[in-house]
Amino acid sequence: MTLSAENLVLSYSSGQSASSTTSEASPVVSEVSLTLQEGEITCLIGPNGCGKSTLLKALAGLLPPASGQVFLDNRPLPHWSRKAMARRMTLLPQNPVAPDDLSVYQLVSHGRFAWQGLFGRMTQQDLDAVEQALHLTGMDQLRHRSFNTLSGGERQRGWIALALAQQADILLLDEPTTYLDIGHQLEVLELLAQLNREHQRTIVMVLHDINQASQYSDRILAMQQGRIIADDSPVNAITPEMMQQVFGIQVELMMRQQGDKTWPYGLPVGRSSHFPGQDVDTPSSMTGNPSTTGNPPSKTDNQCMQKAG
Repeated sequence: MTLSAENLVLSYSSGQSASSTTSEASPVVSEVSLTLQEGEITCLIGPNGCGKSTLLKALAGLLPPASGQVFLDNRPLPHWSRKAMARRMTLLPQNPVAPDDLSVYQLVSHGRFAWQGLFGRMTQQDLDAVEQALHLTGMDQLRHRSFNTLSGGERQRGWIALALAQQADILLLDEPTTYLDIGHQLEVLELLAQLNREHQRTIVMVLHDINQASQYSDRILAMQQGRIIADDSPVNAITPEMMQQVFGIQVELMMRQQGDKTWPYGLPVGRSSHFPGQDVDTPSSMTGNPSTTGNPPSKTDNQCMQKAG
């Protein structure tokens, strides 16, 4: 199962809705090509307005490109029916809204629409998929609760359960931790990591917290002004130079390690003398091949800090 883009240009029509595009509009995303690795967690990071959510919508088939193509299993997305595509990948957008008085069970059951026949009747396979989704997300005991009475963290787990009931191999999530407190943010990210690790879901998500993206992802795509300027493992992509160029800040980086996972943890220490978007001296690893990353830091390196000047 592969999802890829070639020479993707995305734009919104001036004065029109975000679902309308035109080749004359200023591009929001420019000449992006990428292939998402099966079974990996990929995080899109970057400042507000850099094109992260726009790119995610295009990958999900919700935003037609001005030029270029998105491919699912080497077939252009327009060649897929909506139901067939929904069986392979699903998008959880920012701030989804459920109808009033809908129970958790009813919401999660809507994830089976792609598998139902003409009359939309639930089969035993549908019922089993809903039960599994409720179990995996820890929502079993909340199935009869009105969805809109749940806490923020519980609602987000409910939306993820809906996506799981769809049984798609690729999960696209746009800022799944937005508006959640730190405890519920970690709860959601741990759930996604478990789904990736134990159920081989390919996950692509937009995150604003760079340290969370670093800790939970296999691959970082850092975007700036509609382009991908870093594409690599967290260790190689998240550098003081990248943080200067993309966010305009100075950071101290520490290497953290848990089991066989090593990731950089950044502490902002001030604004940079470079404005975001201004070129700085950057290592070649910023655009390295994510499948060929460098050796992990040694224990001595793990104790060191790097500071952007």
